[in-house]
Amino acid sequence: MKILGRPKKFKDAMIKEAQQLCALGITEESLATYWQIAPNTLRRWKHKIPDFCLAIEKGKLDANIAISTALFNNARKGNLSAQIFWLTNRMSQVWSDKRALVNNFNINRNENNVGSGDFKGNDAAARDQLKQWLNENYL
Repeated sequence: MKILGRPKKFKDAMIKEAQQLCALGITEESLATYWQIAPNTLRRWKHKIPDFCLAIEKGKLDANIAISTALFNNARKGNLSAQIFWLTNRMSQVWSDKRALVNNFNINRNENNVGSGDFKGNDAAARDQLKQWLNENYL
């Protein structure tokens, strides 16, 4: 009896190969290209074949561990770029390049709905601080 449909491209050997390729940093899109299949086919295989899905995830995890270890070792050896990268990603609340702009002033609107820029007391200090910050960072 003849089997109908296209021959199946998936082979059991692809499980080990997927893990090895993902451990080298290959993306899922690149895996699909490598095996000459559509990305949807790869997603379908991952959904239908649990061992295949686990192999891909383990390979990705192995790659991430290797890179994290190398980054950490470089940071410990005094590589300033690695140290900055590590701290800004692992301790972003303390080590961040982003500056917060705090709006401490109110703009009162007149009848024509036009801002009057009426600063009083601490608002004047906030305006001056905002002007200084803008001059230093953008103007």
